[in-house]
Amino acid sequence: ETTTKKVSLVPLNREGKNLSEKKIRRLEKNRLSARNCRRKKKEYTQHLQRDINILEGENLRLRLQLQVGQEAERSSLLEQERVTEGLDTLLKSGASDSEIYANIE
Repeated sequence: ETTTKKVSLVPLNREGKNLSEKKIRRLEKNRLSARNCRRKKKEYTQHLQRDINILEGENLRLRLQLQVGQEAERSSLLEQERVTEGLDTLLKSGASDSEIYANIE
């Protein structure tokens, strides 16, 4: 002889008693709220990660731009020193104005 046990679909509390309809609705509402909260948190975290990636890329671009600018400035200063030294040499050697102007251009 087989015995069938009736299974209750109503949630039970810790003492094994049926929960009220009001409590069941509140639990379900809480589950949905928690699920939505976790989803929103995940979306927000992903949004922040995208912002981080964008800002890191921009930071790298700006650092490279700064480095290029510094190298250009260094090169310009070296060229300026070279021209100044050349002019000093011409002036000390008693070069004419036309020779000095030709060296500048």
